[in-house]
Amino acid sequence: MKTFGAIVLFIVVGIIFWGILMAISEANMPVNEYIYLQPGEGGNVILFLYAIFLTICFFAVMNKLWNYMKYKTGRSKEPFEWKSFISGFLLFAGIPHLIFLPLLYFAVHNYIAFTEKEVVVAPFWDLTNHRYSWDAIDAIEAGYEYDEGSYYGDYTLYFIDGRDWNLWEEDADVAAKIVEIDRLAKTLGVEKEFWNMPYSNDLYHWSDESDVSSETLHELFMN
Repeated sequence: MKTFGAIVLFIVVGIIFWGILMAISEANMPVNEYIYLQPGEGGNVILFLYAIFLTICFFAVMNKLWNYMKYKTGRSKEPFEWKSFISGFLLFAGIPHLIFLPLLYFAVHNYIAFTEKEVVVAPFWDLTNHRYSWDAIDAIEAGYEYDEGSYYGDYTLYFIDGRDWNLWEEDADVAAKIVEIDRLAKTLGVEKEFWNMPYSNDLYHWSDESDVSSETLHELFMN
């Protein structure tokens, strides 16, 4: 029972740290009026890993403080050495923090954003943003895969300098935004290609397994 409670507490604290990091990330996103802004997957992975690391550090400190309280109240005769604790913590947490903090900077500045005039891409490993006119999009490729009973969508923008970005996520709100991008791209004459077009029955099955409506899937992957 204690183990289960500890796991639940670990998850709760991890979610709190994850929420704080996501709030920091959103606060660092551009404030312009974009049609759609999508954080990068690489940035989200770093934020997730950093949240886990912060949670581990939190419980390591809490465990040591608990041992210290037991020693001070006489419930434990094992001596508590602050120097060894501090040196061990700095070694355990300090060095990883030096690695994570630069990655955290890249994580909160990793996104793609769309306006009616341009597309702004902030790659993970880049200190500068790249601004593209819609004419700089070489093509959009859309398609899907069916693997082990699940559908996986793909809606990728290819830029003339070789960069690419897959916008697809299995989320109704994201899919609705991608429809807006798709309509704007059609209006501006961006070429759209399909590497695998689903059948109508696939769209209905796909819709049943996700939050995305069959109408949205039809517009994105069959028009």
